[in-house]
This record gives sequence, C-alpha cells and structure tokens, in this order.
Amino acid sequence: MGLFDKLFKKELNTVKPQNQTAPKQDSVQKSSVPLNEEVQEINLKNAEKLETDLVEASYFNGCCGECAKYRGRWFSISGNDKRFPKMPVNYGCTCSGIDFSPVIFGVSEPTWCDESTDMIAYSNRPFVDDRTEEEKSIIDIDKRNAEADEMWSKYEKRWNAIREYDHKQYDKLVEILPDIAPKSYSGYMRMKKNNTKNYQKLLTEAIINGINLDYTDEIKREIEQLTPIHNEYAKVKAEYMKAHYNYK
Repeated sequence: MGLFDKLFKKELNTVKPQNQTAPKQDSVQKSSVPLNEEVQEINLKNAEKLETDLVEASYFNGCCGECAKYRGRWFSISGNDKRFPKMPVNYGCTCSGIDFSPVIFGVSEPTWCDESTDMIAYSNRPFVDDRTEEEKSIIDIDKRNAEADEMWSKYEKRWNAIREYDHKQYDKLVEILPDIAPKSYSGYMRMKKNNTKNYQKLLTEAIINGINLDYTDEIKREIEQLTPIHNEYAKVKAEYMKAHYNYK
C-alpha cells in the first residue's frame, strides 16, 4: 500500500465523470517522484486535516516536459472526485518535480491562473507539454547550472581561501588604520581589483604599518588559474538568475 493510500482511505461522494483523464500511471517511470516524500506527506496530511480530497499542482517555468503536463491543475487525491483527474504519484519527471498543496473547491482560489478560471475545465485540459520555447530553454539553463555547480565544487575551497585571506587583511586594515580604510569590504575589493591610485596609496600606508595587502606569489598563481574558471561559472549563474528571477 502506497503513501497516498495509507493517508487517504475515506470514500468521497462521486460526481459526474469528465472525459479527460490523466495518463495511466503504470506507463511511466516509477523511480521518479514529484516531490521529496517527507514534504509530500506533510502536504497530504494538511489536506486530510482540512477534509479535502483536492490538491493543486505547483507551476514553474523551468520544468521538464512531463511536469508541464501536470502543472497548475487541481487533482483528486483519491481519484473519487471525478470532476478532476487523479493525483499523479510517479510520472517520470526529469527536473526538480512539482509539489501539491491542499485546496477546497468553492473556497480556494487558483494560485497559478486567474481567479475566474474554471478549474474543472482547466484541470482537464489535454495532458500535453504546453511550454513555450522560452520555457523550454530554461530547463537547458538549469542543466548547465547544475553542471557548473558540480564543476565549481572542485575549486570552491581554493577560491574561498583567497577570499578569506582578503577578509583578514581588510579586518587588519580597519583595526589599525580605521581613518583611511574603505568603509566596506566590497569597496576595498573593487579598489584592489582595479588597482586604483587610492589603493596604491592605501597599500603604501599599510606597509608602513606592517600590513601586507598584496598577494603572495602562491596566491597570485592560484588567482591566475582560478579566475577564468570562476568567470565561466559566474556567467552560467548569471544566466540562471536572469531566467528564473529576471535578475540583471
């Protein structure tokens, strides 16, 4: 007996069936699930507390073609409410999946479409991949983002060690020369990166006071090797942020 059968055994009154039904669940990959099982169980228990058999599928742009078929719909958990398709459990998604939140018919408003939307008709729309070309490109960005994260994980410790060195030098600067130290670490790093005239003056004053702001030869070699790798990583992250959050 599956998780959903265990949580929901109560028989509900059925209504006139609709013609549209979800794809058969025995025809999809059983190794994939739409949501972390612990989170899913909490959502379903919340539905039980609300005495509702209905849940709403989440809707996000960067989903795979399988998730696109299900997103934004209302589902019947038990399958007894024939106005709505039965809630899918496993459907072979290849992205992060969708989750399901409890809703009450006649009370809840749809989250992902206009409140005037006929949710019975909308939930029974054809089960097809209705993503736009722009949405399809997002999942490719997500894939490259995951690959970039995996790649950068090999270098991140070394890069953070350089940043830690900079932080320590800046902290010394603030402690010993508070009157001439930049007001922020980010401002200090901009000066240092661009090697401005003000940074050169700061560097000279720091040396007089026993603070070496320059990098050691070893760190310089690290920076030379890691900078182009980090730039490629940052480029992919920027594309990801722009696609999902319109971040520029």
